[in-house]
Amino acid sequence: MIVSFSTVYFFIYLLLFVSIGLTSSLFIVPLLGASFAFASGVVIFGFLSNVTFKSAQTIYIKVDKRLKFILAKMSSFTNGNESEKNVDVPLLQQTKKRHSQIQSKLKNSFNTNINNNNLTNNDNIVTSTTRGIDVPLDTNNSVTSAIARSLETRADSKIATN
Repeated sequence: MIVSFSTVYFFIYLLLFVSIGLTSSLFIVPLLGASFAFASGVVIFGFLSNVTFKSAQTIYIKVDKRLKFILAKMSSFTNGNESEKNVDVPLLQQTKKRHSQIQSKLKNSFNTNINNNNLTNNDNIVTSTTRGIDVPLDTNNSVTSAIARSLETRADSKIATN
């Protein structure tokens, strides 16, 4: 039996083709499996992300509706006329009187400042520069400073408790 060169070359090429195919499959099959695992992970995490987003959106909508309902209820309970009736009348008169005293002090101090171009600082009066003019402010007795002091004490107590 005589074998021709073409038959020998055929078997050599067949052997090379099969060996290269097996070698490449050793790399391709595990990497293909890893790729499949990662693709499955992406799909699963995408699904979980969508589920959590939808549930968070539902919770947000429910809480938003509940808060709107609570705020509407609270606004129906508070009436502008009722809050004025609850104000302590002597305290209100005292505050108005003190406010007019402060305004008169400010006018007097402002006029003397313009005339003398020099303002004396008392213990109760602090100067504030507004547009280049010194304006005295009574920081110890005004209603605004009382509010500011109450806010400062609240802030100080919060800092102290933390």
